[in-house]
Amino acid sequence: MERGTEKWLFGLDDIKEAAEIIIVEGEMDKLAMEEAGFLNCVSVPCGAPEKASARELPPREKDRGYQYIWNCKEHLDKVSRIILATDGDVPRQALAEELARRLGKERFQF
Repeated sequence: MERGTEKWLFGLDDIKEAAEIIIVEGEMDKLAMEEAGFLNCVSVPCGAPEKASARELPPREKDRGYQYIWNCKEHLDKVSRIILATDGDVPRQALAEELARRLGKERFQF
């Protein structure tokens, strides 16, 4: 990633037609999932945050830490089920909470 560029989910092309996707924390995790045969997988561009935000969601244009969600929204809106396959630590929980807030908790499986 170059500084100042737009952020996107890594592997976005792999989920264009998927009804169910897997989201992981890093590019190597995505590549490992692909090697294991899970082709409907994407990775967040910056890993998991240290903690979840306690405040309301900011407007789309100010949601800087999750701009990649808004950049990929057209593809994510088509997905009916999202599996979050991340580490079992506190940042993973924060990532799960933040993604679910933006994409809809009813679609998530942890």
